[in-house]
Amino acid sequence: MLEILCSAMGVALMLIIGCLMLVSGVRILKQWERGPVLRLGKFTEVKGPGLVWINPIIDSIPYIVDMRLCTCDVATQRTLTKDNVPIAIEAVIYYKVTNVERAVTTVRDYASATTYLAASMLRDVCGQKTFDQVLSGTIEIGLAIQQSLMPQAAEFGVEVTNVVLKQIAIPERLQNAIALQASAERERRARVILATAEEQQADKMVNASRKYEDNPLAMELRWMNILYEVSKENATVIMIPANIPTAAMGSGISSVAMAMQMPKKGKKGPSGILTNDDGDSAKVSEHSMDITVDDTTVS
Repeated sequence: MLEILCSAMGVALMLIIGCLMLVSGVRILKQWERGPVLRLGKFTEVKGPGLVWINPIIDSIPYIVDMRLCTCDVATQRTLTKDNVPIAIEAVIYYKVTNVERAVTTVRDYASATTYLAASMLRDVCGQKTFDQVLSGTIEIGLAIQQSLMPQAAEFGVEVTNVVLKQIAIPERLQNAIALQASAERERRARVILATAEEQQADKMVNASRKYEDNPLAMELRWMNILYEVSKENATVIMIPANIPTAAMGSGISSVAMAMQMPKKGKKGPSGILTNDDGDSAKVSEHSMDITVDDTTVS
């Protein structure tokens, strides 16, 4: 009886140990996780995702590898450009693990290795560019860093997908110089635009003068329109140039100017007739804006 009891206890103990070993070897890996398996210290395979089992006695998973796209910030790197301008640059690296075996067996920490390698490449690439190229070619610099990183990062199973320059810091004196340069450039553009407009206006005026030269009547109408526009500004005296068209002077423009000056210098005679000191007279209608000077009526 005692022997049977001991045998039963031994079997039960073996079952318990077997169950514990079975349970302790179970691993649950998420969709984006992979588990490198080391058997007696030697890499054998990669397990995951989902429910996996390893021998808890001879197998081990040193750490879980994340297969998703990861980001890391590159610390501020101070360097000199090709034209000896001091700058400080910050960048962000996007990478992902493509070979779990290499990421585990060839480098101790692939994330730190990628970050330090990117910092070194960032200084090297920016040192080969001028200051203006760094400011205007951030995308090109990112692509150059990425192309330099890819073959070296591939050695430890990492693929660099993108490098973005996050910030470029320059000394304050250079900021003021850049602001002055931008202001001068905008002023230059404004003056060029103004000069171009003046040139176009001059061309149009030359073309218009040719048309007026061929058609004197159009010139007379233009002068009449100018005087009309001036009179709308409540002007009491109109200055008429000496080279005004003779036909326009003969058709009553000078009489209008004289009539507009008469209310100040002349006196009102009978029946609404204005007479100035020289004896010239103009008849003004009380119910309209018509002025008659020397048998010429102007409205």
